[in-house]
Amino acid sequence: MLAPLRSRVVIVYNKNMSSRSPFYINGNSIIFSTAIYTDSALTTPATDGFYSDGTNSVKQEGGVIVESYNCSDCVCSTQIVSENSAHPGVYNSSIVTGEGTGAIIVKITVDTASAPVGFRAYESFTGTQTYHNKIINTSDGYTPEPTYSFTYPAATGRFVQIGNTASGQIAECECEAFNNPNVGGGADCFKLTGANTELGTNKLIDSADPFGVVVIGDVVVNSTTGQSATVTSVASGELGLSADIFLGTPENYQIFNNYDVYSWDGNCFDDSAVDEGQPIYASDVFLIDYSLKTNPDEWYMVIPKTTATRSTLVMQAFASCISNNWSVEVGCPAPLTSFPISDIGDTACREVVSVAYNAPVTGTAGAPRLNDFIFSDSNGVTPYPDGTYVIASSSGDYIIITNGIITEIAPCT
Repeated sequence: MLAPLRSRVVIVYNKNMSSRSPFYINGNSIIFSTAIYTDSALTTPATDGFYSDGTNSVKQEGGVIVESYNCSDCVCSTQIVSENSAHPGVYNSSIVTGEGTGAIIVKITVDTASAPVGFRAYESFTGTQTYHNKIINTSDGYTPEPTYSFTYPAATGRFVQIGNTASGQIAECECEAFNNPNVGGGADCFKLTGANTELGTNKLIDSADPFGVVVIGDVVVNSTTGQSATVTSVASGELGLSADIFLGTPENYQIFNNYDVYSWDGNCFDDSAVDEGQPIYASDVFLIDYSLKTNPDEWYMVIPKTTATRSTLVMQAFASCISNNWSVEVGCPAPLTSFPISDIGDTACREVVSVAYNAPVTGTAGAPRLNDFIFSDSNGVTPYPDGTYVIASSSGDYIIITNGIITEIAPCT
């Protein structure tokens, strides 16, 4: 006859309830058990969810442990990665974000001589891969125009390219798509279908290029609208199309190429021997004038983490040009600090009646300043509604919030 199951009592941290309570297991330790119970007779399974004894963690579903792991895999520590190379590519690094909740603040530092480098982050804290790419600069600020695809967060995401406006830094790129109207100029970059349908042979067309690889009869596709036109003539620096399909802003122009993928091993980036096709849109590029700057520029992202589960965040840098000199510091999730805020109105001084939360860019925790992220919650999920507000501070300031960012701050009247 089989011996009856024997229980062991263990003080377990129930991450669903954020409390420590006595539970019972049917093994020598939580990681060698098949289930967690609320009674010593092992008849009542504990509520499904995540449990930890401080060293190991498990996930229980349907009254059965379905996942076990050592907590050395779930403790978050700040990660800093950097790159200084002449190798175009996609650079991936992942960080264990631990089992806490809150906002993850990412600081990106771009060298003053760096060519544009694209950044985005993605995570699957809630089971669905979500991209984040809203980036704010400490000195200049940056709130993307609504027509661009910088939704925050998004099921799909594009790299935000940031770097120097100097022509010498752009010349190394595949084409002139980085010369967007905000900097002065335009671009005629697009890819071909027809004779060039393979990813590796998609050709870039630049208005300054003699189009040596393009022949009459090739089909050119506007990668944003899907419109197409046939090449009717090819001449040095000039391309004839059967229809004008590139009207409007350079949002319609795309650079598309294959890039090496590099992975962070804890010390440096190693070539993963994988290639990845990546498009670049001119409107994804935010360039600033570094000519009078001697110090690297700092940029910030905020990524909310609302679930107390072990998870990882993947930070991606996309260097399509050379040289690329940048570093990324990813913090651990922590609740944002609140500050008093008035109702929506004008710049007149008035009573504060509520609270908001800031993710510091130029300010400090609980003391917001220009370009700070402002949220309605401590995890940084919901940007605070647009408008003019008064905040409690020694100077009695008003702030104007646009797309979740402080775009103006001054003493209230």
